[in-house]
Amino acid sequence: MSSIEEFSMALNNKALTLSKQGDILEAKKLFKKSLKLEPENPNTLYNFGVLLYENKEVNDAMELFDKVPLTSSDFVQAMFAKGRIFLENNQFEKARVCYDRILESDSENSDAFAHRGLSYVMNGKMKEGLDDFNIALNIDPTNYVASENLKRIQNNNITSNTKWSIEE
Repeated sequence: MSSIEEFSMALNNKALTLSKQGDILEAKKLFKKSLKLEPENPNTLYNFGVLLYENKEVNDAMELFDKVPLTSSDFVQAMFAKGRIFLENNQFEKARVCYDRILESDSENSDAFAHRGLSYVMNGKMKEGLDDFNIALNIDPTNYVASENLKRIQNNNITSNTKWSIEE
């Protein structure tokens, strides 16, 4: 690892610490410095994106998530983050694109099936949602999102105000 990469990683780690301590402005500054050194660092792109999302800077967060490369270990997390944002804003087709991208790189990702299923049921497409929930549970019988939402559907406990389980 080069000295630039080491310094960038140190800035990223310090920014994470500061954000957990509530010093958001300083954390942002350090993430920006880290990205100046390594503009394509997937870990920094993802971490900074999460910070921005948590602080209601959704568009900027989405831009950073889009820059995380497919080959990065942070790619799946970035796609889940984008998918969640789309679900929260009732943009179901866009959410499904994120989960499909995860499944292209990992066809056995039970969480991607569960969340894609959720995007279907939230959009009134019960059959497709049930299919994805069942696939998720076949891959991982303990998948919380799939099992909790499947229970709601099976118990016929669905109204226009149903609070779907998005995360574990």
